[in-house]
Amino acid sequence: MYYLAEFISGGLITSIFSYAASFYSYRPEYIKIIAFLWGIPLLYFYILYTSWMQNERAAVDVTRHGLYGVLCTLFAMLMTLYSHQYGKRVVIGVNVLFLCIVISIYMFYELYKW
Repeated sequence: MYYLAEFISGGLITSIFSYAASFYSYRPEYIKIIAFLWGIPLLYFYILYTSWMQNERAAVDVTRHGLYGVLCTLFAMLMTLYSHQYGKRVVIGVNVLFLCIVISIYMFYELYKW
């Protein structure tokens, strides 16, 4: 039953973000609010709380690996800011390529075991 509540709350958060983003043409500030809420540690506290229910080590692991992901995201965002003049297809393509490379390295070298 615990997982059902997690599934519903996660889906609800995603749905709210998607719904608010759909209003960009009429209210561009909505997508800015969504980006801000995504960027602040709003969901981190929730993930930290659920991992801490296991033990302190799980919370530290979540924090460390979350930081690895945030650093990759920061790099991708900076890359996007400095390359947006090349157009949507190039920027999205480079970001997808970067995503695939980062995930491949993380999995191939089993960085999740650190």
